[in-house]
Amino acid sequence: VSNNFNEEYSQKNPFIAIPDTLDGVYQGTDDDKDTLKFYEFQGYQIYQVKNGVITVSELDDPSKAALVAQVDLKDGITQLVNYTFDNSLGANVPKEMVNGEDLGIKHSFRMTEDAFATGDKRLVNYKTYHYIAIAYGYNQFKFYDPLDPLKLDGQTEPYIASRKLAGGRGITSFSAIPHNPAAENGGTKTNSVYGDMPQITRKEGQGNGGNELDLTEASETSIVSNNFTDFPIYKAGKGPIEVKVIDPLEVKAGVYQVQFKDTVSTTPGNLDDAYWSLIFPNDSVVDSDQSITVENEQLFLSDGISITIKQVSQPGINVGLGSGVISSSIEYEDPALRWLGGFADREGQTDDNWIRSGSSSFGTNPGDDPFDDAIFNSAFIDPDQDFEGLINKTWAPYRFVSFFKPQTDATAPSMLDAVGYSELAVEESDLSDVPSVDIVFTSDKTKWSRAMVLEGQFSQSLSFPIGSGAGHLELRKQNSVNKEGVEDGTGTGMGWFPGYAINVETGERLNVAFAEDSWLAGENGRDMIWNPTSNTSAGVLQERILGGRHYVYVFRKGTGIFADSYPAYDECATLKTEMEKLTTVNKSSAMSTCVWAGIPMLNEGSTLLETTARVKLRVERSYENFSTASKVNSTLPLYEFDMTGMEAEVGNGLAADSALALINVVPNPYFAYSEYETGKLDRRIKVTNLPETCTLSIYNVNGTLIRRFQKSDLSTSLDWDLTNYVDVPIASGVYLIHVLVPDIGERTLKWYGVMKPTDLNGF
Repeated sequence: VSNNFNEEYSQKNPFIAIPDTLDGVYQGTDDDKDTLKFYEFQGYQIYQVKNGVITVSELDDPSKAALVAQVDLKDGITQLVNYTFDNSLGANVPKEMVNGEDLGIKHSFRMTEDAFATGDKRLVNYKTYHYIAIAYGYNQFKFYDPLDPLKLDGQTEPYIASRKLAGGRGITSFSAIPHNPAAENGGTKTNSVYGDMPQITRKEGQGNGGNELDLTEASETSIVSNNFTDFPIYKAGKGPIEVKVIDPLEVKAGVYQVQFKDTVSTTPGNLDDAYWSLIFPNDSVVDSDQSITVENEQLFLSDGISITIKQVSQPGINVGLGSGVISSSIEYEDPALRWLGGFADREGQTDDNWIRSGSSSFGTNPGDDPFDDAIFNSAFIDPDQDFEGLINKTWAPYRFVSFFKPQTDATAPSMLDAVGYSELAVEESDLSDVPSVDIVFTSDKTKWSRAMVLEGQFSQSLSFPIGSGAGHLELRKQNSVNKEGVEDGTGTGMGWFPGYAINVETGERLNVAFAEDSWLAGENGRDMIWNPTSNTSAGVLQERILGGRHYVYVFRKGTGIFADSYPAYDECATLKTEMEKLTTVNKSSAMSTCVWAGIPMLNEGSTLLETTARVKLRVERSYENFSTASKVNSTLPLYEFDMTGMEAEVGNGLAADSALALINVVPNPYFAYSEYETGKLDRRIKVTNLPETCTLSIYNVNGTLIRRFQKSDLSTSLDWDLTNYVDVPIASGVYLIHVLVPDIGERTLKWYGVMKPTDLNGF
């Protein structure tokens, strides 16, 4: 019955006057203009209010209401300002109505502070708090600017707030009482808290929905050993979908599945508007309220969890919104041994400018100069340089690395060195194919990757063997070596990368190659081993040596018609075959499957591989089909999670016994006032953490019974109005409160209270 069911609020305001022309565009007929008169759902605002009688008309009064949470659609709409005409000023006066976070819709919130408290703001157990939630809509057919004569006909009220609950009732507040649940249901033990997340297992499909992924150690070990795992398991809170505990008391044990559904009737094969279903441990099924087009936290209150799934674009699509970059970092097994550094990109017409992310152009037209940043269809691919700063500018997608290009201006600087094999190889490396990866450097030789070794020397006349050396970034023409660096008799151009690379979305091990400059023998550039030094430059002329140019390259599996041509990991066998062919086209085709490149170096004063180092590069990946051993969902995404161990335990005798020790009386001492009192004539304290059934007996220090309560209800606290059994207020002093819990035990509390005289001036 709500006009905002599934956040689909869309209401026309017939009084909006749409001008015939907006920003120079004719708006057509009245029917055309009507489409601009609709307010659409935009978000929610949650207020804490002073008491239960506050209404929505008082939310602007800071003494009565405080905004404690706000969520809105992730659509670029943030601050909304309404303008109201002030007759005394003769002008429109602005008022900020909301400053949206633009992070997507959430439906659960964790409140830990009292917005009206001073000093210690933490919520007080057993005190009642009141909240009001309102939805709001948005319409801005044209931006209003009182300082621009051309925008005076814009929307002066882009924000509109909800006024009623579903069914037509006025919006009212809702109350909540924080408390310890240990005494409930014969002893309750919670094994989770709000926000806890289970491990997620991928069964089919791939993608991350913008979430940062981290594999469990067991899954990573399986991938390294077998080159692939069908069912990778992700660490809690680091999975491809977000599953979160929202009510620890309702969490149920068991295995759940999230199954994606393609909207084949509208967009077959495209998951951008897919729906999903939650399959419960008892095999019952609930469908998602909304498609994954928008971020939406769907609550499953009976099971105490929520699920959030949002489709994202591939890297490089959302220019201006981060271009799909999530994060980058280096993690060390021993954080004190930070040995892995790198050569950082530097801007300008210099070979040091090896990452071509940004909007720099040095020629007449973008793309003319060999030092220009990457373009496609005459537009810069990453104008905001989102991919420029990964790992302190030492790693980048292969699509952005430098490559040789003829210089048309004889007076301009010429490029001598490059990280990319060729212009064709770099430009054919599609940014949308870049996955999230872990690149691990380790001294454990059982995990090392067979790798191509490429020539890092830019001048073939200087590469070793002199006179017959390899061209720039082609296979080294030196005998292949084993893990000890000893020639192994398997031909030329192959060595071992000290570690491995993993596609964390698909669970695939990936091929890795590295370079070395055979001219720089003194920088370990001629031994077919990945062993960079810490030297950036050397000699009187400070020649650029970059630790021996031990560039690292990570390759993806072939896609499309090349899916079978380039395996994810085959010890670089297929890549080597292509790189041994005579044509530049074949070599460029092989190198175009490179997705990540870096110039790692040794940090000065450190030892190579002295602890395991993990380079983590995370980008947004859309949910897509991906085949595994599971054939349940036709390669569509299918995920599994187990809530066992996070469920609440009721009737727990140990919890009941421990709850006995938690029984308390608050406040203690009582100095004429408590947080629980609602007025000047109210006197009230609470005995808290009580079981459902118990007997409370209150005595003075002489042993005289003052009051007795027989409790038998679900509440876990009891109010005492500080009167005796005939409703006469007690005197100040010390009292004993005895609590008898059948079949469990008893507890005696000492309480001291100072009574206040009745204040008749309050009338």
